Amino acid sequence: MSESFDLAPKSPRPRAQTPRRTSERARRSQSPSAPLPTIILGDVHGDLDGLVETLQHAGLLDSRRRWCGGRGRLVQLGDCVDRGRHSIEVLDLLRRLQDEAARDGGEVVRLLGNHELELMRDCDAYARNLPSPRRVGARLRDEAAEGRLHAAAEVHGWLCLHGGLQPALGRQLRVEAREAGHGKGTRALVAHANQLLRAAAVTRDFSHAYFDRDEGALWTYAHDLVASAGARRIPQIVGHSVNHSPFGRDGILTADQGLSYAMCGVRSYLSMDADSVRWTASRQGGPWLRETRALADLWVHRMTTTSEAHAA
Repeated sequence: MSESFDLAPKSPRPRAQTPRRTSERARRSQSPSAPLPTIILGDVHGDLDGLVETLQHAGLLDSRRRWCGGRGRLVQLGDCVDRGRHSIEVLDLLRRLQDEAARDGGEVVRLLGNHELELMRDCDAYARNLPSPRRVGARLRDEAAEGRLHAAAEVHGWLCLHGGLQPALGRQLRVEAREAGHGKGTRALVAHANQLLRAAAVTRDFSHAYFDRDEGALWTYAHDLVASAGARRIPQIVGHSVNHSPFGRDGILTADQGLSYAMCGVRSYLSMDADSVRWTASRQGGPWLRETRALADLWVHRMTTTSEAHAA
């Protein structure tokens, strides 16, 4: 990402709201009875300060770094480790927030990224700034087996995962999900993917196509998804691929704008409710800019039935 990157949307996109520092927490307090949106966060890559700053602006973390999101929900799309200097601290914070959010009726969903996957495979290629990568890999396997670390999540009908689901793998997972008794639709895909991860963590067998280094769901890049009409038939929110804006082609949202100082240093998150998604982003120390889109404008297939959207 070049230094000339402008967070304001480009024409002919709708103009962003006037920059101001009002946080998500302040906007929530104005309508305390309204349903809370889900906050979706991309790759962190060992940047503890960036994670804290972003979660505080999103209204989920207080000045003592404790959960203050109440019944809110956070979905983090994986790749918390590697590159930056504070991978362990990032993992520790998110694990603690899982417990604190659960006590308040909220939820923190941590998804598996390809960098975590390689540590779980005892591969040290993605272990920069990690003093004990094998110990971290064992910890991640334990958390996956316990259900603390997930392969996928669902938010308002959108499939959340680290890389993305290509058509061939999607067809395979749909068949397997039905055979496993999960049924049809996005939630069935999520349930099956999470079952695959739990089993793989216990057996240390990551040979399923979901974890494949070439075509797997943790390694697919956003440009491959947007080029595939079949992939776009299931609306997806993904990390892994650093993009200037989350708004790509129909049915694909990219939540990774390079939060870590080791990447681009752009703090950003998505805030999604049943009707719209708001993207909020800031360079380090800069103003927070926002852009809101209606979900109906982001996925034309939303007008079809679930069975039609998940056909072939």
